[in-house]
Amino acid sequence: MSKKHDKNLRKKYKVINWPDYEASLIHRGNVTFWMTDEAIATWVPNKNNKRGGQPKYSVLAIETATIIRLLFSKRLRQTEGFLKSIIKLMGLNLPVPDHTTLSRRMEKLEIAKKVIEKKIRTGSINILIDSSGIKIYGEGEWNEFKHCQNQRKTWRKLHLAIDDEGEIVAKELTENNVGDSSCVDKLLDQIDQRIDTVYADGGYDGNPVYDKIEAKQQEKHPSKIPKIIIPPKKHSKIRRAGNAQRNKHIQFIRKYGRTVWEIVNNYRHRLLVENTIYRYKTIIGRKLHSRNFTNQKTEAILGCNILNKMFELGKPISVPV
Repeated sequence: MSKKHDKNLRKKYKVINWPDYEASLIHRGNVTFWMTDEAIATWVPNKNNKRGGQPKYSVLAIETATIIRLLFSKRLRQTEGFLKSIIKLMGLNLPVPDHTTLSRRMEKLEIAKKVIEKKIRTGSINILIDSSGIKIYGEGEWNEFKHCQNQRKTWRKLHLAIDDEGEIVAKELTENNVGDSSCVDKLLDQIDQRIDTVYADGGYDGNPVYDKIEAKQQEKHPSKIPKIIIPPKKHSKIRRAGNAQRNKHIQFIRKYGRTVWEIVNNYRHRLLVENTIYRYKTIIGRKLHSRNFTNQKTEAILGCNILNKMFELGKPISVPV
């Protein structure tokens, strides 16, 4: 690899809005709580005039308790006590869901799709796709090495799609045996905007993925075929019946090399989604708290919503040096 190519691939950046970004990081640790009049009024749901028991807590109450649980890394019982103390300090007379109710209601919790005003736009967006494993249970590598035991470990796969600004626009939690490429259509179904470019790593390479992305977008926006930037696998062959974009990538790499292909297609832009996964594991956690798979899905969705809210408070603006 020549020095010129290495220099272009490893650009250095600096943050130009550090004071504002630093203030937003400090604001993330602010533990001041407030509740709007609308939230207080809807905390206890109205009677539905149906036979049987009536719900004691609204969807808002269950969602608020779950967000607090994830944000402060609390167990179910600790979340119940923590929320009770908050309600008491605020001088409100509101019931707090117990840990059993919280676990049961999470399974059927319908989370409303939050649309930020700045996302309502007519132009196209670029999306970056990646996935990573999230642990469920298991003591860890060091404990296994220390006691010479092969303990059972299980994990889930968190699939994310972000835009150029780093906000999570689609998410999906699956079993660990689900392939990355099989979740592309589920992520695209969650995106209403017109997609200009799709970035993904080599794990998504294949003609079916290219065809799936193009077909999904043409269902919503027939006039636009998105540009797909996925590095072909080594020794990939050009096929007559294969996708045209993938064949062009293979042909370009054969002629100029993979390094030049990465520079021309700005492939390193995909690293933003890896940074988002790192943020999720650092802030929300590397391990899911819930045991039920449906509850785990709810937990992952709310965790992504928390990251988007933190990102809304402030984000770094980096420029090449």
